[in-house]
Amino acid sequence: MIPPCFTCHGSQGQGEKQDIPALSGQNPGYFIATLKEYKNGARHNDVYARMRLIAEQLSDEDIRQLAHYYYQLRR
Repeated sequence: MIPPCFTCHGSQGQGEKQDIPALSGQNPGYFIATLKEYKNGARHNDVYARMRLIAEQLSDEDIRQLAHYYYQLRR
């Protein structure tokens, strides 16, 4: 079971002041590349490997849809 993004990143993707980046307004290409790097293990700067564990469970289509959803939440 995958926890919803808002659990850590906030209801509007605003992130937190420390350790949790904002997702709202992120460039979709960057968002997709970052999640794919977590998924394949190339990126490992996440505390307790949370993002790697989550990203491993996402399909490429899930990642694409999340990227476009959070981009449209531009502030």
